[in-house]
Amino acid sequence: MRVIREPYGNDSEREHDDYGAGFCAAWRADPAIASIPVIVVSAASDIGKQAAAMGATMHLTKPLGMEEIFRLIERHCGGGRVSS
Repeated sequence: MRVIREPYGNDSEREHDDYGAGFCAAWRADPAIASIPVIVVSAASDIGKQAAAMGATMHLTKPLGMEEIFRLIERHCGGGRVSS
């Protein structure tokens, strides 16, 4: 399994909007991982618009529950059943 390290510093060193867009652009540009779904999680009121603009597969609005996360993993990653 490939581990993706955060290349953009910590929360105090970046603007969140720029980080999300930069992350998605870098993810989609890497042929080895470009087909892996990107799900954006945020409390921003316009997260749907932001996620679409950055090329994310989908978005979730905080707060959210674990069942919702598991359902999305099953939907986008296929394979076996995921449960808590």
